[in-house]
Amino acid sequence: MIICPNCKQENADDYIYCLYCGSELRITPTVPPTPSNEPIPLTNVVSKPQNIQSPSGISGVQSMPWDQVIPNIPDTTRSSQAPTIPQKIEVVPPPIPQSVPTTSYTPPPISSSAPVIQEKRCPQCNNVVPPGFRFCGFCGFQISGEQLDSQAKGRTVFMQAVMPVEKPKPIFRAHVIKTDGTSGPIYTLSTKETLFGRTKGLILLADDKYVSPLHGRFKLENDELYVVDENSLNGIYKKVNGEVEIHSQDYFRVGKQLLRFDTVREIEEINFQKMDGDDSLQIGSTVLNIWGRIVQILEGARVGETRLLVNNPVVFGREVGEILYPYDGFMSSKHAQIEMRESRFFLKDLGSSNGTFIRIKGTEKLNNGDILLIGLSLIRIEIR
Repeated sequence: MIICPNCKQENADDYIYCLYCGSELRITPTVPPTPSNEPIPLTNVVSKPQNIQSPSGISGVQSMPWDQVIPNIPDTTRSSQAPTIPQKIEVVPPPIPQSVPTTSYTPPPISSSAPVIQEKRCPQCNNVVPPGFRFCGFCGFQISGEQLDSQAKGRTVFMQAVMPVEKPKPIFRAHVIKTDGTSGPIYTLSTKETLFGRTKGLILLADDKYVSPLHGRFKLENDELYVVDENSLNGIYKKVNGEVEIHSQDYFRVGKQLLRFDTVREIEEINFQKMDGDDSLQIGSTVLNIWGRIVQILEGARVGETRLLVNNPVVFGREVGEILYPYDGFMSSKHAQIEMRESRFFLKDLGSSNGTFIRIKGTEKLNNGDILLIGLSLIRIEIR
C-alpha cells in the first residue's frame, strides 16, 4: 500500500495519484537508455538515487544503479523488506536524437501533352466511333457497356459535333422484257415523272400494237415509286404475288385470256315484254348457290363465254379445274383460282409458268421485283 503524503490515505501500489485528494503519490522513473551492444531489459527497474552522469552528458541527475534492479516478479533470493522509496526522484530524459538530414522530394514533371486516345471502331461496320458514344453513327450498332467503359475510362473525351448520316436514296430502274422473253433495255427512273408508251415518253414500246401512244407514267414521291395509268385502252396489269383481293368488275389475265369478275349483284336481268294482265313467271334455267360469274372478253371488246361461279373455290387451267381453256398454250395445267371467304373475294396464282395479272385502277405503289404487263410487254421493277 502507498500512503498519500497529503491526505494520509492508503492507495494501491500501482496508483500514481491519490484516489481521495488527487495528489501525486510517486514519480515513475524512466529506464536509462541501453547501450547498443547490450540487450534491452524486459522489466522496469527502480534503484536508489545516486549522482551519476546521464548519457546525454548532463551532470547532477540522479538515477538508479543497475546492480539494484527489482523486477516486477518477486525474487526470493533478495530481502523480503521493501526498498526505501526516495523522497525525490529525478526523471532521466531520453537522449536527444540527432537530426536526420532529410532529402527533398522532387515530383516528376507533368506532361502537358493530351492523353492519347486509341481509335475505336464499330464491330459491325468497322467505322470509327467517337469515344463515349453509345451508337455507331454509320450503321446504328449499339456499343456495349464494356466497350464504352474501356474507351472512356481514364481518358479525356473531346466534344465534337456529330454529323448526321443521310440514308442513301434508293435507285429505281425499269427493266423491259421483250415479247420473246429476252432482256431489253434498262431505264433509270431518276426524275419526278417518267412517261412510257408506244410513241410518247422516255420508255418506248414501239413494236407492241396493244400499247397506247401515251400509256402511263412512273412517279417518284417521298422515295417511293408509283405507276399511273393514263387512261390507256388496254390498261396496266400487275403480277399477282400469292393472292390479292378482287372486287366486282375487276379484270385479270391468265395465259392469253382476258377475264372479268362479277358478283351476283352485277348479273343483269333480262326484261321480257309482258302483255297487260299477264301474271305468269319468267321461265329460265335453275341454278342454285351462285356467288359470281366470270366473263370472257374477246378481241374487239366482245363478250365471250360466261361461266357462273357455284363451287368454292373455282380453279382455272388448261387441263385441271372448273373453268378450262384447253387451246391456250400460255395457260398452265392448273393456273389460278378465285375464292369467296366471308363475303370477300380473292384471286390466287397457283404457281403458273406465265403468272396471273390483275388490272390496276388509277395509281399503284410498286415494290422491288414487281412485274407489269403492258400490252404484250413486260417491265420488271428494280429498287436498290
